[in-house]
Amino acid sequence: MKRFGVVLWVLIFIALIGGVVLVTGSWNRDQGLAQIVSTKQVKKENCELVVKSREFNREPYYNGPLIDDHLHMPVSSSVVSSVSVTMGLPSPSWDKTLTTDYLNCLSESLGTKQTIGFYLLTKFSSAGEVSMAKKIEKKYPGKIAHFLMPSLFNSFINVDAKTFSDALEKNPNLFKGIGEIKTFDNRELDDPFLMELYGLAEKHKLIVMIHPFHHQKAKVEKILKQYSKVNFLFHGGEENANIIFELMKSYPNAYYSLDADITSIYGWERQNNDNQPNREQWLAYVRKNFDGVLDQSSAERWKRRLESFPDRVLWGTDRWYRWHFDTEVVGLINEISRNFIGRLDLTMQEKFAYKNAQKLFNLR
Repeated sequence: MKRFGVVLWVLIFIALIGGVVLVTGSWNRDQGLAQIVSTKQVKKENCELVVKSREFNREPYYNGPLIDDHLHMPVSSSVVSSVSVTMGLPSPSWDKTLTTDYLNCLSESLGTKQTIGFYLLTKFSSAGEVSMAKKIEKKYPGKIAHFLMPSLFNSFINVDAKTFSDALEKNPNLFKGIGEIKTFDNRELDDPFLMELYGLAEKHKLIVMIHPFHHQKAKVEKILKQYSKVNFLFHGGEENANIIFELMKSYPNAYYSLDADITSIYGWERQNNDNQPNREQWLAYVRKNFDGVLDQSSAERWKRRLESFPDRVLWGTDRWYRWHFDTEVVGLINEISRNFIGRLDLTMQEKFAYKNAQKLFNLR
Protein backbone atom coordinates (compact mmCIF):
# COMPACT_ATOMS: atom_id res chain seq x y z
CA MET A 1 0.00 0.00 0.00
CA LYS A 2 2.88 2.36 0.79
CA ARG A 3 4.37 1.75 -2.66
CA PHE A 4 1.00 2.37 -4.26
CA GLY A 5 0.63 5.66 -2.38
CA VAL A 6 4.02 6.84 -3.63
CA VAL A 7 3.06 5.99 -7.18
CA LEU A 8 -0.18 7.92 -6.87
CA TRP A 9 1.64 11.02 -5.62
CA VAL A 10 4.03 10.73 -8.55
CA LEU A 11 0.99 10.51 -10.76
CA ILE A 12 -0.42 13.75 -9.32
CA PHE A 13 2.86 15.55 -9.84
CA ILE A 14 3.22 14.44 -13.43
CA ALA A 15 -0.40 15.30 -14.19
CA LEU A 16 0.06 18.81 -12.78
CA ILE A 17 3.04 19.53 -14.99
CA GLY A 18 1.31 18.19 -18.03
CA GLY A 19 3.01 14.85 -18.12
CA VAL A 20 -0.01 12.81 -19.12
CA VAL A 21 0.47 12.61 -22.86
CA LEU A 22 0.14 10.10 -25.64
CA VAL A 23 3.17 7.89 -25.48
CA THR A 24 5.66 7.40 -28.27
CA GLY A 25 8.22 5.27 -26.49
CA SER A 26 8.14 1.52 -26.01
CA TRP A 27 6.75 -0.16 -22.89
CA ASN A 28 8.62 -3.24 -21.75
CA ARG A 29 8.02 -3.59 -18.04
CA ASP A 30 6.35 -6.99 -18.28
CA GLN A 31 8.97 -9.67 -17.62
CA GLY A 32 9.46 -11.96 -20.57
CA LEU A 33 7.70 -9.60 -22.97
CA ALA A 34 8.45 -10.44 -26.59
CA GLN A 35 8.60 -7.97 -29.44
CA ILE A 36 5.12 -8.00 -30.96
CA VAL A 37 6.07 -7.43 -34.57
CA SER A 38 8.67 -5.48 -36.47
CA THR A 39 7.32 -2.08 -37.47
CA LYS A 40 8.60 -2.83 -40.96
CA GLN A 41 5.90 -5.47 -41.25
CA VAL A 42 3.07 -2.98 -40.80
CA LYS A 43 2.51 -0.17 -43.26
CA LYS A 44 0.01 2.55 -42.47
CA GLU A 45 -2.17 2.01 -45.51
CA ASN A 46 -1.34 -1.57 -46.48
CA CYS A 47 -1.56 -4.38 -43.98
CA GLU A 48 1.16 -6.93 -44.65
CA LEU A 49 1.01 -8.74 -41.32
CA VAL A 50 0.40 -12.46 -41.73
CA VAL A 51 -0.69 -14.31 -38.60
CA LYS A 52 0.81 -17.77 -38.34
CA SER A 53 -1.01 -20.72 -39.86
CA ARG A 54 -2.95 -23.21 -37.74
CA GLU A 55 -0.74 -25.38 -35.57
CA PHE A 56 -3.09 -28.23 -34.71
CA ASN A 57 -5.58 -28.55 -37.59
CA ARG A 58 -8.37 -29.90 -35.44
CA GLU A 59 -11.85 -30.23 -36.89
CA PRO A 60 -14.57 -29.02 -37.00
CA TYR A 61 -13.34 -25.50 -37.60
CA TYR A 62 -15.28 -22.27 -38.14
CA ASN A 63 -13.89 -20.19 -41.03
CA GLY A 64 -16.37 -17.32 -41.09
CA PRO A 65 -16.19 -13.70 -39.88
CA LEU A 66 -15.73 -12.76 -36.23
CA ILE A 67 -16.65 -9.76 -34.10
CA ASP A 68 -14.59 -9.57 -30.90
CA ASP A 69 -16.98 -8.17 -28.30
CA HIS A 70 -14.38 -7.74 -25.55
CA LEU A 71 -11.03 -5.99 -26.06
CA HIS A 72 -9.32 -3.68 -23.59
CA MET A 73 -7.65 -0.96 -25.63
CA PRO A 74 -4.10 0.16 -24.81
CA VAL A 75 -4.13 3.31 -22.69
CA SER A 76 -3.11 6.75 -23.90
CA SER A 77 -0.81 7.51 -20.95
CA SER A 78 2.43 5.79 -19.99
CA VAL A 79 1.84 6.99 -16.42
CA VAL A 80 -1.53 5.25 -16.19
CA SER A 81 0.10 2.17 -17.68
CA SER A 82 2.79 2.22 -14.99
CA VAL A 83 0.24 2.61 -12.19
CA SER A 84 -1.85 -0.25 -13.58
CA VAL A 85 1.20 -2.50 -13.28
CA THR A 86 1.40 -1.82 -9.54
CA MET A 87 -2.27 -2.74 -9.25
CA GLY A 88 -1.73 -6.12 -10.84
CA LEU A 89 -3.76 -5.29 -13.94
CA PRO A 90 -1.09 -4.12 -16.38
CA SER A 91 -2.57 -2.07 -19.19
CA PRO A 92 -0.09 -1.47 -22.02
CA SER A 93 0.16 1.98 -23.53
CA TRP A 94 0.33 2.78 -27.22
CA ASP A 95 3.91 2.93 -28.48
CA LYS A 96 6.01 2.62 -31.65
CA THR A 97 5.16 -1.07 -31.96
CA LEU A 98 1.69 -1.33 -30.51
CA THR A 99 0.07 1.20 -32.84
CA THR A 100 -3.43 1.72 -34.12
CA ASP A 101 -2.22 0.54 -37.54
CA TYR A 102 -0.85 -2.64 -36.02
CA LEU A 103 -4.07 -3.30 -34.11
CA ASN A 104 -6.20 -2.84 -37.22
CA CYS A 105 -3.83 -4.98 -39.27
CA LEU A 106 -3.88 -7.70 -36.62
CA SER A 107 -7.68 -7.78 -36.62
CA GLU A 108 -7.81 -8.06 -40.39
CA SER A 109 -5.31 -10.90 -40.33
CA LEU A 110 -7.47 -12.81 -37.84
CA GLY A 111 -10.66 -12.41 -39.83
CA THR A 112 -12.08 -10.14 -37.12
CA LYS A 113 -14.23 -7.64 -38.96
CA GLN A 114 -15.01 -5.42 -35.98
CA THR A 115 -14.08 -5.07 -32.32
CA ILE A 116 -15.73 -3.70 -29.19
CA GLY A 117 -12.97 -1.72 -27.48
CA PHE A 118 -12.90 -0.49 -23.86
CA TYR A 119 -11.06 2.78 -23.11
CA LEU A 120 -9.99 3.07 -19.47
CA LEU A 121 -10.82 6.55 -18.09
CA THR A 122 -8.89 8.00 -15.17
CA LYS A 123 -8.63 11.51 -13.75
CA PHE A 124 -5.32 11.85 -15.53
CA SER A 125 -6.05 10.40 -18.94
CA SER A 126 -9.70 10.85 -19.88
CA ALA A 127 -9.04 13.47 -22.54
CA GLY A 128 -6.35 11.27 -24.08
CA GLU A 129 -8.68 8.25 -24.25
CA VAL A 130 -11.46 10.22 -25.92
CA SER A 131 -8.96 11.71 -28.37
CA MET A 132 -7.66 8.25 -29.23
CA ALA A 133 -11.18 6.96 -29.87
CA LYS A 134 -11.80 9.90 -32.22
CA LYS A 135 -8.49 9.33 -33.97
CA ILE A 136 -9.19 5.64 -34.54
CA GLU A 137 -12.74 6.31 -35.71
CA LYS A 138 -11.50 8.86 -38.24
CA LYS A 139 -8.82 6.54 -39.64
CA TYR A 140 -10.75 3.25 -39.42
CA PRO A 141 -14.45 4.20 -39.37
CA GLY A 142 -16.69 1.52 -37.96
CA LYS A 143 -13.91 -0.94 -37.13
CA ILE A 144 -14.04 -0.30 -33.36
CA ALA A 145 -17.22 0.10 -31.30
CA HIS A 146 -15.88 2.44 -28.62
CA PHE A 147 -16.81 1.99 -24.92
CA LEU A 148 -15.98 4.28 -22.00
CA MET A 149 -14.65 2.24 -19.06
CA PRO A 150 -14.59 3.49 -15.45
CA SER A 151 -11.41 2.78 -13.48
CA LEU A 152 -12.97 1.12 -10.45
CA PHE A 153 -9.66 0.32 -8.77
CA ASN A 154 -9.31 3.25 -6.38
CA SER A 155 -11.46 6.35 -5.87
CA PHE A 156 -8.37 8.51 -6.19
CA ILE A 157 -7.99 7.85 -9.91
CA ASN A 158 -11.61 7.24 -10.88
CA VAL A 159 -13.48 9.95 -12.76
CA ASP A 160 -16.94 11.23 -11.91
CA ALA A 161 -20.11 10.75 -13.94
CA LYS A 162 -19.78 14.26 -15.39
CA THR A 163 -16.65 13.17 -17.25
CA PHE A 164 -18.68 10.44 -18.94
CA SER A 165 -21.55 12.81 -19.63
CA ASP A 166 -19.27 15.43 -21.17
CA ALA A 167 -17.55 12.87 -23.40
CA LEU A 168 -20.92 11.63 -24.65
CA GLU A 169 -22.43 15.09 -25.15
CA LYS A 170 -19.39 16.48 -26.96
CA ASN A 171 -18.95 13.43 -29.18
CA PRO A 172 -22.43 12.37 -30.32
CA ASN A 173 -22.63 8.87 -31.85
CA LEU A 174 -18.93 8.15 -31.20
CA PHE A 175 -19.44 5.78 -28.28
CA LYS A 176 -21.51 2.60 -28.34
CA GLY A 177 -21.41 1.79 -24.66
CA ILE A 178 -20.10 2.04 -21.12
CA GLY A 179 -17.93 -0.67 -19.56
CA GLU A 180 -16.45 -2.99 -18.71
CA ILE A 181 -17.72 -2.39 -15.18
CA LYS A 182 -16.00 -4.54 -12.59
CA THR A 183 -15.88 -3.38 -8.98
CA PHE A 184 -12.27 -3.99 -7.95
CA ASP A 185 -12.73 -1.36 -5.22
CA ASN A 186 -15.44 -3.37 -3.42
CA ARG A 187 -18.27 -1.01 -4.25
CA GLU A 188 -21.61 -2.55 -5.22
CA LEU A 189 -23.15 -2.53 -8.70
CA ASP A 190 -25.92 -0.20 -7.49
CA ASP A 191 -23.43 2.35 -6.17
CA PRO A 192 -24.75 5.89 -6.86
CA PHE A 193 -21.93 6.59 -9.32
CA LEU A 194 -22.67 3.45 -11.31
CA MET A 195 -26.39 4.14 -11.24
CA GLU A 196 -25.62 7.49 -12.85
CA LEU A 197 -23.71 5.69 -15.58
CA TYR A 198 -26.66 3.37 -16.25
CA GLY A 199 -28.83 6.48 -16.51
CA LEU A 200 -26.46 7.95 -19.08
CA ALA A 201 -26.62 4.68 -21.01
CA GLU A 202 -30.39 4.92 -21.06
CA LYS A 203 -30.29 8.56 -22.16
CA HIS A 204 -27.79 7.97 -24.97
CA LYS A 205 -29.08 4.50 -25.95
CA LEU A 206 -25.81 2.75 -25.06
CA ILE A 207 -24.93 -0.83 -24.15
CA VAL A 208 -23.48 -1.50 -20.68
CA MET A 209 -20.89 -4.26 -20.19
CA ILE A 210 -20.63 -5.65 -16.63
CA HIS A 211 -18.47 -8.32 -15.01
CA PRO A 212 -20.48 -9.19 -11.86
CA PHE A 213 -19.26 -11.32 -9.00
CA HIS A 214 -21.18 -14.43 -7.98
CA HIS A 215 -22.61 -12.75 -4.85
CA GLN A 216 -24.10 -9.85 -6.83
CA LYS A 217 -27.10 -11.61 -8.37
CA ALA A 218 -29.62 -9.47 -6.47
CA LYS A 219 -27.86 -6.28 -7.55
CA VAL A 220 -27.77 -7.45 -11.18
CA GLU A 221 -31.50 -8.17 -11.09
CA LYS A 222 -32.22 -4.78 -9.55
CA ILE A 223 -30.32 -3.06 -12.36
CA LEU A 224 -31.94 -5.12 -15.12
CA LYS A 225 -35.38 -4.30 -13.72
CA GLN A 226 -34.77 -0.61 -13.07
CA TYR A 227 -33.09 0.02 -16.44
CA SER A 228 -35.25 -2.19 -18.62
CA LYS A 229 -34.59 0.00 -21.67
CA VAL A 230 -30.83 -0.57 -21.43
CA ASN A 231 -29.23 -3.69 -22.89
CA PHE A 232 -26.64 -5.18 -20.52
CA LEU A 233 -23.86 -7.50 -21.70
CA PHE A 234 -22.46 -9.70 -18.92
CA HIS A 235 -19.48 -12.02 -18.69
CA GLY A 236 -17.45 -13.62 -15.94
CA GLY A 237 -16.79 -17.25 -16.65
CA GLU A 238 -18.46 -20.44 -15.55
CA GLU A 239 -18.86 -19.50 -11.88
CA ASN A 240 -21.07 -16.56 -12.88
CA ALA A 241 -22.67 -18.09 -15.96
CA ASN A 242 -25.46 -19.93 -14.16
CA ILE A 243 -26.47 -16.72 -12.37
CA ILE A 244 -26.62 -14.71 -15.58
CA PHE A 245 -28.36 -17.35 -17.66
CA GLU A 246 -30.97 -17.77 -14.93
CA LEU A 247 -31.69 -14.03 -15.02
CA MET A 248 -31.78 -14.03 -18.81
CA LYS A 249 -34.97 -16.10 -18.62
CA SER A 250 -36.81 -13.14 -17.07
CA TYR A 251 -34.95 -10.16 -18.51
CA PRO A 252 -34.71 -9.79 -22.29
CA ASN A 253 -32.26 -6.91 -21.86
CA ALA A 254 -29.58 -9.32 -20.52
CA TYR A 255 -26.92 -10.72 -22.88
CA TYR A 256 -23.90 -12.93 -22.22
CA SER A 257 -20.34 -12.83 -23.56
CA LEU A 258 -18.27 -16.01 -23.55
CA ASP A 259 -14.64 -15.02 -24.01
CA ALA A 260 -11.48 -15.62 -21.94
CA ASP A 261 -12.81 -18.88 -20.49
CA ILE A 262 -12.51 -20.44 -23.95
CA THR A 263 -8.75 -19.83 -24.13
CA SER A 264 -7.59 -19.63 -20.47
CA ILE A 265 -5.55 -16.47 -21.13
CA TYR A 266 -5.83 -15.45 -17.48
CA GLY A 267 -4.90 -18.82 -16.02
CA TRP A 268 -5.98 -22.43 -16.14
CA GLU A 269 -7.27 -24.93 -13.63
CA ARG A 270 -8.09 -23.85 -10.11
CA GLN A 271 -4.52 -23.80 -8.80
CA ASN A 272 -3.52 -21.26 -11.46
CA ASN A 273 -6.43 -18.84 -11.20
CA ASP A 274 -4.50 -16.46 -8.96
CA ASN A 275 -1.19 -16.93 -10.76
CA GLN A 276 -1.76 -15.15 -14.03
CA PRO A 277 0.51 -16.54 -16.75
CA ASN A 278 2.85 -14.53 -18.93
CA ARG A 279 3.30 -15.02 -22.66
CA GLU A 280 5.83 -17.84 -22.46
CA GLN A 281 3.90 -19.77 -19.80
CA TRP A 282 0.62 -19.52 -21.69
CA LEU A 283 2.11 -20.50 -25.05
CA ALA A 284 3.91 -23.48 -23.51
CA TYR A 285 0.80 -24.65 -21.68
CA VAL A 286 -1.52 -24.35 -24.69
CA ARG A 287 0.92 -26.04 -27.06
CA LYS A 288 1.35 -28.92 -24.66
CA ASN A 289 -2.37 -29.18 -23.81
CA PHE A 290 -4.19 -27.89 -26.88
CA ASP A 291 -6.81 -30.66 -26.89
CA GLY A 292 -7.18 -30.35 -23.12
CA VAL A 293 -7.83 -26.60 -23.39
CA LEU A 294 -10.42 -27.29 -26.08
CA ASP A 295 -12.05 -29.99 -23.98
CA GLN A 296 -12.01 -27.80 -20.87
CA SER A 297 -13.80 -25.02 -22.76
CA SER A 298 -15.77 -27.51 -24.84
CA ALA A 299 -18.78 -26.20 -26.68
CA GLU A 300 -20.63 -29.23 -25.35
CA ARG A 301 -20.33 -27.86 -21.81
CA TRP A 302 -21.87 -24.59 -22.95
CA LYS A 303 -24.24 -25.99 -25.54
CA ARG A 304 -27.42 -26.00 -23.44
CA ARG A 305 -26.79 -22.50 -22.12
CA LEU A 306 -25.93 -20.98 -25.50
CA GLU A 307 -28.79 -22.67 -27.34
CA SER A 308 -31.27 -21.51 -24.69
CA PHE A 309 -30.62 -17.94 -25.84
CA PRO A 310 -29.38 -18.25 -29.43
CA ASP A 311 -29.81 -14.53 -30.15
CA ARG A 312 -28.26 -13.19 -26.93
CA VAL A 313 -24.85 -14.87 -26.66
CA LEU A 314 -21.64 -13.36 -28.09
CA TRP A 315 -18.03 -14.35 -28.63
CA GLY A 316 -15.02 -12.32 -27.52
CA THR A 317 -11.42 -12.60 -26.34
CA ASP A 318 -11.14 -10.32 -23.26
CA ARG A 319 -7.58 -9.38 -24.22
CA TRP A 320 -5.95 -6.78 -21.96
CA TYR A 321 -2.26 -7.40 -21.22
CA ARG A 322 0.56 -6.51 -23.57
CA TRP A 323 1.31 -10.10 -24.50
CA HIS A 324 -2.34 -10.60 -25.52
CA PHE A 325 -1.47 -8.61 -28.66
CA ASP A 326 1.46 -10.84 -29.62
CA THR A 327 1.02 -12.54 -33.03
CA GLU A 328 1.73 -16.05 -31.72
CA VAL A 329 -0.69 -15.58 -28.84
CA VAL A 330 -3.52 -14.16 -30.93
CA GLY A 331 -2.94 -16.86 -33.54
CA LEU A 332 -3.61 -19.57 -30.95
CA ILE A 333 -6.50 -17.63 -29.39
CA ASN A 334 -8.00 -17.44 -32.87
CA GLU A 335 -7.44 -21.15 -33.51
CA ILE A 336 -8.95 -22.30 -30.20
CA SER A 337 -11.92 -19.97 -30.63
CA ARG A 338 -12.67 -21.16 -34.16
CA ASN A 339 -12.45 -24.78 -33.03
CA PHE A 340 -14.86 -23.99 -30.21
CA ILE A 341 -17.32 -22.26 -32.56
CA GLY A 342 -16.99 -25.11 -35.04
CA ARG A 343 -18.30 -27.51 -32.39
CA LEU A 344 -21.54 -25.57 -32.06
CA ASP A 345 -24.58 -26.42 -34.15
CA LEU A 346 -24.53 -24.80 -37.58
CA THR A 347 -27.56 -22.71 -36.63
CA MET A 348 -25.54 -21.16 -33.77
CA GLN A 349 -22.12 -20.62 -35.26
CA GLU A 350 -22.58 -17.36 -37.15
CA LYS A 351 -24.88 -15.92 -34.50
CA PHE A 352 -22.35 -16.51 -31.74
CA ALA A 353 -19.35 -15.53 -33.88
CA TYR A 354 -20.60 -12.18 -35.15
CA LYS A 355 -24.28 -11.79 -36.05
CA ASN A 356 -25.56 -11.28 -32.49
CA ALA A 357 -22.87 -8.67 -31.84
CA GLN A 358 -23.67 -6.98 -35.13
CA LYS A 359 -27.31 -6.66 -34.11
CA LEU A 360 -26.74 -5.73 -30.45
CA PHE A 361 -24.22 -2.99 -31.20
CA ASN A 362 -25.98 -1.88 -34.39
CA LEU A 363 -22.83 -2.35 -36.45
CA ARG A 364 -22.72 -1.86 -40.19
